[in-house]
Amino acid sequence: MRSLLILTDFSDTAYRAAEYACTLARTLQPRRIILYHAYQTSVATTDLPVSSVAINRTVHLEAMEALATWSDRLRLRHPETIELVAVDTFIPDTINELCREQEVDLICMGASGKSGLDRLIMGSTAARMLTISKFPVMVVPAHAPVGKAVQTIVFTTDLKEVKTISTERLYAMLDSLNADICVLNVVTHAGEGKESALTREAIGHLRQLLDRYHPSYHYLTSNDIVETVVSFAGELGASLIIAVPREHGFFSTFFHRGVSEKLVYNSPVPLLFFP
Repeated sequence: MRSLLILTDFSDTAYRAAEYACTLARTLQPRRIILYHAYQTSVATTDLPVSSVAINRTVHLEAMEALATWSDRLRLRHPETIELVAVDTFIPDTINELCREQEVDLICMGASGKSGLDRLIMGSTAARMLTISKFPVMVVPAHAPVGKAVQTIVFTTDLKEVKTISTERLYAMLDSLNADICVLNVVTHAGEGKESALTREAIGHLRQLLDRYHPSYHYLTSNDIVETVVSFAGELGASLIIAVPREHGFFSTFFHRGVSEKLVYNSPVPLLFFP
């Protein structure tokens, strides 16, 4: 892996994500870890002249000092050098350019912020990131266990996105993690199951994609897809859930208000989304 990008808003949840990412780095062996904070400066209306450059410089300095403090704390998890970056930007608008420039192979972020408002902002940012990012995004829940190896992965799929996933990125991640894989397909109606010709064809493509890892395959019917995925992962004691979000279709429902909170905020394990 070339670069691992850790996004932070300096919340407790973001720190848990940073801890998790630094621990995971022992397995993934990235050449670089970048701890990144995006801030936005604005000048309030005032009768006195205010230098936006001065404000930006002050905010940037404070952000870099906070990043340095975090880096010192994270050395317990990752003793190697962590690069620190603070930029005045709105991260969803610049994430793909950033990842291309910095050769990022994985983005890691927390599920929510430190307060009710921050939780809303960070939560919506996470949801937007999953629809915009052209690079894999890992969302780490607030209470995700840190320090345990990834032993079991639930790869959840609607079978429709199998042909579109980047096999190079997927294989690189699965090869590094070297975990047991359980493939899960959940449909809301029995008629959508694996009996149809189109579904059988999609299952064939799925097996071509993943059979090198000797996964188990599970097909379930449920009116609550998200709850079924989370429950299935819990019953297996899974360490990670992998999903492939799409603009339309199965995973687009994850980002409706309430449903995204149910998956991202309540999942006991990290979620890895491949574009």
